[in-house]
Amino acid sequence: MLAGINNAHAQWGQQNGGTAGDPLLAQLDIYFGAGAGRWSFDLDENNDQTYESQGGTVFAGIQLIDPFLSVEQRFTYGGSDSSGDKEVELEGVWSTVFRLSLDLTAWNQLYVLGGISAHHFTVEEENGNGPNDEVDIANFSAGVGLTHRVSERAWLYVERFFFDGIDGDFHMEVSGGAFYRF
Repeated sequence: MLAGINNAHAQWGQQNGGTAGDPLLAQLDIYFGAGAGRWSFDLDENNDQTYESQGGTVFAGIQLIDPFLSVEQRFTYGGSDSSGDKEVELEGVWSTVFRLSLDLTAWNQLYVLGGISAHHFTVEEENGNGPNDEVDIANFSAGVGLTHRVSERAWLYVERFFFDGIDGDFHMEVSGGAFYRF
């Protein structure tokens, strides 16, 4: 079935200016990637205690306007940190962002990200006193990054991504990884 769909898209691409045999993924300019990073989170609006840990991010995107505009779906996960009498664990962040890219050279791009993120933390009292708390935050997010092409389809990246929380909560991630364009 997938071969038939791919063949139909290849024929459509040929009729609309593409070349015969272009695979579906090449016509759509889809990419997948993964990375590792360090997140930080301020638990309250006074920002008197910052929690930090490592985690990972996986993402998929599609280029809408070549080579400038893409849309991505991201999932960030993992890590916990304890300080004082509380432990904070990042259970997951779902983000939908637009990526606006600017070619610096044939092999390097600068990009900015903007969109919406929803993340979930669990806050546990380590000494057993008091209730555990679930922190859910959804708000606008933004980021900036650099990519370096290592082959025609493979890229490395570094970025800083900011999740703007409610009630003074703040979440930020610095990460690096790789992605592959089909």
